[in-house]
Amino acid sequence: MSGEKWVTDCPASNNHIPIALYGDSCRLYPTRADSKYLGIFISFPLWRPRSTRYSRWCIFSLEVAKLYGRETLQPILQRITWKLNMLFEHGIEGLNGQRMKFFCSELRGDWEWHKQLFDLTSSWKGAKNNVCFRCDCAAKSDDDPKKLYYCLDDDPNWKEYSLTEFLASQIRHSPPCSLH
Repeated sequence: MSGEKWVTDCPASNNHIPIALYGDSCRLYPTRADSKYLGIFISFPLWRPRSTRYSRWCIFSLEVAKLYGRETLQPILQRITWKLNMLFEHGIEGLNGQRMKFFCSELRGDWEWHKQLFDLTSSWKGAKNNVCFRCDCAAKSDDDPKKLYYCLDDDPNWKEYSLTEFLASQIRHSPPCSLH
């Protein structure tokens, strides 16, 4: 990935420290559907402590049942973005008195997190149309059985996406999230 435009055009200096944001949800009690929580974590991709549990810090968590899509996540993401911008511009004073500045280099997480973060349209859950992140196959189709994800023909009518085409077809809002 050497020479990628998004990297070479980044205003961060060589002294900025990369930060990763990671989102994931889990069920606290496996037998209770209402015990699922979403957590947003921060980590330092270049720092590798002996134990992984010392490498991530939860900055926010919420019961998934209380999550109402963009209406809930956007104010949270706006606050996180504001803080990350402050860390980028002004940094914090380290133990040795030296100013440390940071930049967000990664948005990490599972598919459910990215679907919530960017409000993507494709999903296996309650799927009516697109179900795949690589092509435009569908779960239901009234007019074209070769469009269905379970089509076993040698020549299904799926159109494979490039990353840019996928994002353009999936993201419903502009900007997609406050972290963008």
